[in-house]
Amino acid sequence: MTDDQNLKKMHDTEGWKSLDTSMSCLKSLIEAIGTNVMSIDLSKVLEILVRSAQHINRFVKEIAYQMINVIFEAARENPSDKYKEIYQATVPLISIGLTDTWPQVRLAASICARTFY
Repeated sequence: MTDDQNLKKMHDTEGWKSLDTSMSCLKSLIEAIGTNVMSIDLSKVLEILVRSAQHINRFVKEIAYQMINVIFEAARENPSDKYKEIYQATVPLISIGLTDTWPQVRLAASICARTFY
């Protein structure tokens, strides 16, 4: 079976192998680091978030917005120039999440918007 056939078999309402679980672990790490997350190079995490927020699976999208929210909370308590880099990469994603068909994704994106403002 090809990768395309496997993708067609997996739809947006079932778990996406271990991706959503791994992202949940990453979210927990970011929460544990707290405000010190601003001293870490987040470029790879931002790449993951950009791709995940546009993923086909709703669980992956939801956890991506939860991760964005955790980063916004840490940045709000410890503002720095890095915050500009973060919001330039993530704020456009929030508008995408607010128009998603899944209410869980819309809720997670709306929480991000509230934390940002």
